[in-house]
Amino acid sequence: MATTLMSGCGGQRSLLPPDATGKPAPVADIDSGDESQWNENFKNFVRHESDRDVEETSKEVGHQAEALMGNKQYAQALVLLKKLLSLQIARYGPEHPRVAGTYLRLAFLADVTGDLKSQEIYLRKDLAIKQKFLGAAAPDVLYAIDCLCANLLKQGKYAEAGKMVDICSPQVEQLTAKQGIVAARLNAVTCNVYHRLGSAYDSAGQHARALQTWLKLIPLYKRQYGPYSREVAVILEDAAVDYDKEKNTTGALDARQQALSIYERKDLSSDVARVGGAIAQSYLNRGFEYDREGLHAQALQVWLQLLPVYQRLHGSDSVDVAAVFEDIGIEYDAVKDAVAAKAARQKALAIYQEHGRKADAARMRQSTRI
Repeated sequence: MATTLMSGCGGQRSLLPPDATGKPAPVADIDSGDESQWNENFKNFVRHESDRDVEETSKEVGHQAEALMGNKQYAQALVLLKKLLSLQIARYGPEHPRVAGTYLRLAFLADVTGDLKSQEIYLRKDLAIKQKFLGAAAPDVLYAIDCLCANLLKQGKYAEAGKMVDICSPQVEQLTAKQGIVAARLNAVTCNVYHRLGSAYDSAGQHARALQTWLKLIPLYKRQYGPYSREVAVILEDAAVDYDKEKNTTGALDARQQALSIYERKDLSSDVARVGGAIAQSYLNRGFEYDREGLHAQALQVWLQLLPVYQRLHGSDSVDVAAVFEDIGIEYDAVKDAVAAKAARQKALAIYQEHGRKADAARMRQSTRI
């Protein structure tokens, strides 16, 4: 090789300053090397070596840096990667695709060491290079956006991450019908970012923003996993929780009903029980609230809505269903519909008798005068 910059034991190349023997300095001695000598070798290398030599050196130094990171020698790896970056920028310019690869390595190193601000800088540089060479909607660009959004969310920059993914999503929409599998992968990236964003908003107590994120994510999940997939149902549940936080009980019930239908369709009994129980509790809370306020017509409608939920959850002849028939009878009495009240109590009586609930059956006979 023409320069000591490319020399090394066993044919390996190094960007480390040479020692007195002309061999590359050990990794542990990077910071103590002769920087002026390295700079001179660096200039000669950039001026005289072929692109192939530079590329091979880049690969080998990248492997060296990864080995250092694997041994948790992060400071040494950082020095090595920064020297590699200088070499590539001097040879190719600051916006070359090979430079983007080194920015990615630096970003990974920054992530390992918890330096989120530096990681953001490296990821932004990587993204800018890819956008210039590949275009805004290229798969690698959207994957780079995914990585950058993950960093922004870790830093609590939710609004900024949200803007980026809102830009990304329409591009995925346009590609979906054109590129098949590639588009599906891009959709998965967008889903991933929205999911991270929604979770971050929830963790920060920003439930209105989280809810809007889940609502954007639902159609993407339907396309990615299918309209009746468990993944869609889970996001519907997340939306329901945030509807509850925003005091929108109607929205919460509707989201949970959709989730319940999916779980029933797929015969996921534990999920059915959980979501059905949450739906039932929502109806119960609303019904009791109407009752306390003397709004009996509204309470009656709630109990009538609760009835099929209980029948699905517990069976049509369960004691729980009988209790709902009792509540329906009470509300029919309150709105002066004696015939409907008696019919509801008769249904409750039949169930209680079937289960041998003598006290409950006696109460029903007395209230209906059967």
